[in-house]
Amino acid sequence: MNVLIAADYRATSSANFIAFVLELAERMRDAGNNTYFLFPDNGRGGYTWSKWLEENGFPVWLMDTSSSEEEIVAFLKKIVSENRIDLIHSHFGLCHRILLTRRKDLDNVQVLIHDHMDFSPECNLHKQKLRTLMWSALYQLKGIDIVSVMEQKHKSYLLTSKKHNWYVPNGLSLRRNVPRELSREERRQQLGIAENQKLCLFLGWDMYRKGVDIAVQAVAQLHQ
Repeated sequence: MNVLIAADYRATSSANFIAFVLELAERMRDAGNNTYFLFPDNGRGGYTWSKWLEENGFPVWLMDTSSSEEEIVAFLKKIVSENRIDLIHSHFGLCHRILLTRRKDLDNVQVLIHDHMDFSPECNLHKQKLRTLMWSALYQLKGIDIVSVMEQKHKSYLLTSKKHNWYVPNGLSLRRNVPRELSREERRQQLGIAENQKLCLFLGWDMYRKGVDIAVQAVAQLHQ
């Protein structure tokens, strides 16, 4: 199978996402499949992480998302046709409307939408669930598969059949893990941190909603 992983990902850091799709591509390669990547053009010849993908043997294309719909369709069609793409695995909504409405122009390639988002706590939950329900009806009508990383979101795609609707929680890739080469004492010495100085590491998804700012202030008061 030939798979095109397309993602509207423009971050300067690879983060967990790029490491995740790299591991996915490697697993697919081990199984005898071919994986290609498509991202928005940043006008600088690519990203540090797109070069990381290429260094591991995976072709990467960059697309000018400001182009007209016809130009984007022609660009996608060229990739799909020349590489005999069987499936487009779409992340973060790249070319979402085109994949819904212009699949016949793309050799009727199969489409898998990967929904990474949960419902927003700042918006009306009922309206969000209703909107997701409507999307599920459209995906079912268009024969598009959907993967949700949040269980509540997955359950709201009610009108997409179970054969085409999966719940796959996000995992943590260890590809970016930096092995510890120095001992604690050597690292403290390198950073100029005294042996009797205590350090605190705070992990939080959001600085304010998760109270990391309060924790930092508390440590500052204790330090004083």
